[in-house]
Parts: sequence; C-alpha cells; structure tokens
Amino acid sequence: MADTKIILETIKRMYDAGLDDRSVSSALDDLGLSEDEKSHLMSLAKGKVPAQKPAGTEPEIPRQAREAEEEFTVEIEPEEVHEKIAEKTAKKIREELRQREASEQFREATAQISLDKQREELERQSEKISDIHKKVSSLERIPGSDQQRIFDRLSKIEKDVAEIKGQNTALQDLLKKVIDVTRKLLTKSK
Repeated sequence: MADTKIILETIKRMYDAGLDDRSVSSALDDLGLSEDEKSHLMSLAKGKVPAQKPAGTEPEIPRQAREAEEEFTVEIEPEEVHEKIAEKTAKKIREELRQREASEQFREATAQISLDKQREELERQSEKISDIHKKVSSLERIPGSDQQRIFDRLSKIEKDVAEIKGQNTALQDLLKKVIDVTRKLLTKSK
C-alpha cells in the first residue's frame, strides 16, 4: 500500500485544486482503500482531527488483503502515485465534463426548437396583422368629399325607394278596387 503521507499530500492537492469529496473519494477507490480509511484520510487532509485511534494502530486490513499485499508488495515512487491519481481523476473529470456538455447541448437544442416554433407562430400572427392593416388602410383612402358624395347618393336612393314604395301601395289599392268592381260586374251579369 502506498505511503500514508504521500496519499495525504495528494488528497490535499486535490482539495486545493477544487475537487469535491465525491471526486476525491472516487480517486481513493482506485487505490483500494476502505470507506473508513478514505474518510479518515480525507478528514486529515482537510485539517480535521478525527476521533483518536490508539497510538501505533493502522486501519484494520482484512487478513486476505494483507497476505495479498505482502505477496505482491511493489515499491511505488511518490511521483508515480501522484501521477496515477491525477490521471484517474483527470479521466473521471473529462468524462463528467463530456456528459455535462452533452446535456447542455441537448438543452440548447430543445430551447432552439422551442424558439423556432415561437418565431414561426409570431411570423404567422404578424402576417395576419399586416393583412388587417392593409384592409383598414384601403378603407381610409376614401377622401372626405367622396364619403360625403356617397352619403348624399344613399340619401337620395332612400328617398326614391320610399317614393316607389308609396306608389306601389297606391297601385295595389287601385288594383284591389278594379278587382272588386270586376267581381261585382260579373256577379250582376250572371
């Protein structure tokens, strides 16, 4: 297992670089540390003093892990540990950035589609309003004197219609009288 001092120094650098607990914990997973070891080391790196462990005791490592560690113990240079942790952390950060970028692109595409639909609807409404303005402006083009002339002609037509109506009523009355006289003559001649 890598030297605790080197790991603590690396964790401090990670915190100084602005990484959060989750990222640091994930990087420590790559070293094969248990949850207790990770939280203990992270607390130390933050300057917090965790509950005191008895002097001289290291975190408990399962027997099989100890045997495997003893069997395959390889001396790792401190710089190599820093580089491995930095590589794995950078890889995870790049992946998260790619995911965030894809998510942002999706949001932008969705917003663009929504904006395009709204723009099309506004264009349709604008065309309708433009058509209404054209119709209203064509009505306003009639000059005042023409409007008066049209009004005068309508008044004259109204008078003519009233006169024709009166004549029609008089003609109907006359026809009724003719029919009555004709009926009387026919009944007398029989």
